[in-house]
Amino acid sequence: MTIPAWLREPEKRARLPARLLLVVATAWAVFRTARSLGMLFHESHDLDIYYSLWFLLEHRDYAGIALSQALYLPHTWVALTPLFLAGWPVARMAMLLINVACVFYLWWRLSRMAGLVGIRRWLLLAFFWGWLGTGLILGLGNLALVCVAAAVAAYPFASAGDSLLLALSAMKQSLVFPLYFHLLFKRPRVLILPMAVFAVSGVAALLWARLSFAEGLALAKGSVDTANAWTLYDFTCMRRVLSPFIHNSLAVSVLMWVTWFGLFGICSRYIKDPLAQLAALLLLSLLPMYHQKYDLVAAVPALAVCLRRCSLLWPTLMTAALATDFGASFSRLLPAGPARAAAHTAELAYYPLIILVILGALVYLEVRRPEKGSAVGRGN
Repeated sequence: MTIPAWLREPEKRARLPARLLLVVATAWAVFRTARSLGMLFHESHDLDIYYSLWFLLEHRDYAGIALSQALYLPHTWVALTPLFLAGWPVARMAMLLINVACVFYLWWRLSRMAGLVGIRRWLLLAFFWGWLGTGLILGLGNLALVCVAAAVAAYPFASAGDSLLLALSAMKQSLVFPLYFHLLFKRPRVLILPMAVFAVSGVAALLWARLSFAEGLALAKGSVDTANAWTLYDFTCMRRVLSPFIHNSLAVSVLMWVTWFGLFGICSRYIKDPLAQLAALLLLSLLPMYHQKYDLVAAVPALAVCLRRCSLLWPTLMTAALATDFGASFSRLLPAGPARAAAHTAELAYYPLIILVILGALVYLEVRRPEKGSAVGRGN
């Protein structure tokens, strides 16, 4: 086709920016993957911690020590047992393959749930693969991708298999607690099987470690105290937005949770589209508790919503914000002094503000541009 002929076809001209965007996003995703593989074979911190704790739990005399250091629910170690039985080298490669499979599954499932076709469907994969959080998980072997994939797979929470997937998603309970909270009011029966799994696994862990129920409660309290201490240094908590203005830690905590419940109420009240509601619930998990950068993979359903309902500008900006931590490390480029100190203070709010903006966008899309008759289910 000649250039004049191409210029006379507006539809083909309109596809060019999207195709260029896909090429750039794919190139970045490939670069991100190379970085991830370098991390995997050099560090593997998260998976190494999981394996070390599981190894202690396997030996009954040391199981109590492992439980005192474990922040996850006991069923997590049951689920990880098949992965670790073959030893550390196999587990490291297996976890990489599982996380890669989760990326592709989330792309396939969310594409169908959002009804994405054509280049927007491929942009979902390229954008998500290029996120910093996705790359960190592939490199560190974290469980966040598995948990988000399980939560998305569990929708619409209609069968026993869905309930089992819901239980699997709680291997990182801090990522799905808003979803559980929502289901507690809307569909409490769905939670019976997950709660039974948690209870049976917890009792079995205490019996294996020769601990009493009271000792188990003490361990749980210690885990909560540890997580609360970490919250002061995490990346997504609203505490980062409030602490520069309020110096009383109790007041910050109270205001943070009051704000969170307000946001939860707003999302429950105004967001009716099932996929957008799931996206909002996963995002809400990042604001009040300890989370690292890799937990931002919980935003991938929101990316699918943006690709379905917005121009390409907005999912592109979202991806640019999550593809690197430049906005959270800008102060390094500044000379020492007041400017760097001010920039560092502003950087503390980078990730929580991004989360709040995405939540605001989801609410805005529902209030200003409601979708009628959208079907989000296993066959769509």
